[in-house]
Amino acid sequence: MSADLSSLLPILRLVHAAGVGPVAFRRLVRVFGSAEAALSAPKERLLEVPDVSASTAEAIRAARGDDWAEQELERVRAAGAKLIALGEPAYPKLLLNTYDPPPVLYMLGELQETDALAVAIVGTRKCSHYGRGQAERLAAGLALAGFTVVSGLARGIDSAAHAGAMAQTGGRTLAVLGTGLDNIYPPENKPLFESIIAGGGAVLTELPFHTPPARE
Repeated sequence: MSADLSSLLPILRLVHAAGVGPVAFRRLVRVFGSAEAALSAPKERLLEVPDVSASTAEAIRAARGDDWAEQELERVRAAGAKLIALGEPAYPKLLLNTYDPPPVLYMLGELQETDALAVAIVGTRKCSHYGRGQAERLAAGLALAGFTVVSGLARGIDSAAHAGAMAQTGGRTLAVLGTGLDNIYPPENKPLFESIIAGGGAVLTELPFHTPPARE
């Protein structure tokens, strides 16, 4: 985890450039050696990278002077959050095995080495009473066995999974959001959000501050 958040400015600028998703980000860093070098590359060199279009190359060049990254770091500091960049030792190892690991993770709370032993429980928002009870029992059993329970802080099954894990002494749970850290959704789950962090777990997202919930 970066002690000096300002070292992440080039990464945030490149991530924020229009047309640069996780896959393109990794390609650019692989070709140029770093996010900073990719931002400094001439347009003709950027166009040599697979799937980098002329508009994306222009967006990367424009991102060099984008002050959004500085503003975003101020939001991170004000919230007491942390940023974990791809390639840092603290980056979750299991996430590295996915096709498109996010270049940056925003986090409130703490990760532990034992979180490598994790099980995700997700399900419908409109669950039955029976379904909710079963999710809580399953999460409680996993937490009792030493697993970290991962879910999405949504209504229904997700909320039940978090609650079931936390009901066990020493039970750990992580919430992965589809919003920015300052947009807790659904809003009635803010106490659950706070309980996860207070209980030693963590809330993570790949999305910047001020990102609202969206169906996609």
